[in-house]
Amino acid sequence: MTQFEGLEFRPVTLPFVSSVDKAHEAVRRINRAAEEESIRPIIFSTLVQDDLRDIVMTANGLFLDFFAAFVGPLERELNTRSTHRAGRAHGIADLAAYTMRINATNNQPNPQLTGSNGQPSISRREARTEVLVRDGETTVIGGIYTRRNSEAWNEVPVLSKIPVLGWLFKKKAVTDDRTELLIFITPRIVNRSQSVVAAAPSAADEGKQ
Repeated sequence: MTQFEGLEFRPVTLPFVSSVDKAHEAVRRINRAAEEESIRPIIFSTLVQDDLRDIVMTANGLFLDFFAAFVGPLERELNTRSTHRAGRAHGIADLAAYTMRINATNNQPNPQLTGSNGQPSISRREARTEVLVRDGETTVIGGIYTRRNSEAWNEVPVLSKIPVLGWLFKKKAVTDDRTELLIFITPRIVNRSQSVVAAAPSAADEGKQ
């Protein structure tokens, strides 16, 4: 659409048109937009199922079928009919695998270091990695450690102040807590192949034509 200079388009995406009811709802929305703006929308369709595509084609708009434009010539060239089934990935290697770039962050306030106004500083810990995970499998990201040291005194009033003998009436507790943040991630490949995108010139642009 960027090839048409001087015109502004308002894109509207209708995702997951995966049933007859949703296809009819898409037609109603497209027809309503055409009536309200007095301009026929331009419909870019990536619908796979023939029955759903036939329904959306009845809408009051310019219907451009991306699926038929490419799959049809391929079927004739390969002399084989495609599955016309939704949910197929565009890759040709591992259809159920997903490469993830993960940036795990654990930020915590650090009261031991404060700013000029007394606000605590922020301790930042990050772990970056890239993993290849199959659909539905779980990967674990670790390597983000935290450590907290603290001291506490338990003492008996008065008696703990006696020189030398006072140590019998007080106790010092030192804690050293070390923890590791583990992040469990289970990716799911969501079907995004079935969608209809409708775009129409604005009413102001119609006057330019």
